[in-house]
Amino acid sequence: MITSAEEYFANMFKIAETNNIPTLATLLPHDEPIYDIDLNSRTVEAPEFLSVLDDHASETIYFRVDRFFNNMDMSTTACVIQYINAAKEGRLYVVPYYDIETFHDVDKMLIPWCIEGEATKAAGDVIYSIRFFNVDESGKYLIYNLNTIPTTSKVLNGLNILGYNRIDLTEA
Repeated sequence: MITSAEEYFANMFKIAETNNIPTLATLLPHDEPIYDIDLNSRTVEAPEFLSVLDDHASETIYFRVDRFFNNMDMSTTACVIQYINAAKEGRLYVVPYYDIETFHDVDKMLIPWCIEGEATKAAGDVIYSIRFFNVDESGKYLIYNLNTIPTTSKVLNGLNILGYNRIDLTEA
């Protein structure tokens, strides 16, 4: 997990290098909501809530975005979701793939965000934005960078009577 700005920038080339693997998303259920990213206004349509306190990998939010923007094929960029969780900790989610097939429309692509425990470790507002970028071969310079403006969704309160989110099966 990348936890600091220095570590993030040091790893941008590695993120970009491993991020361009188009895959087909499986929407389960098939009527899963899809939220739009408008690159012209840089806005992100946001769900009211992302998940529940202490959930991990139990929700995936899908975003639809134009594949081509200002002569750039966005499917050739790396993508990260930068967020500040309700505990006021800055985190980064590396988007593992883009789906350029689901809509049978070469002008759109689908971006998944699997909501992990770092995003749900506290109930409240999660502020996030989406960043598309490319770096040069040295890994030191951005050659393309596009950010959306921040948007907000909630992590809802849950009930965790054990006080932790790990299960030790060795004591069973």
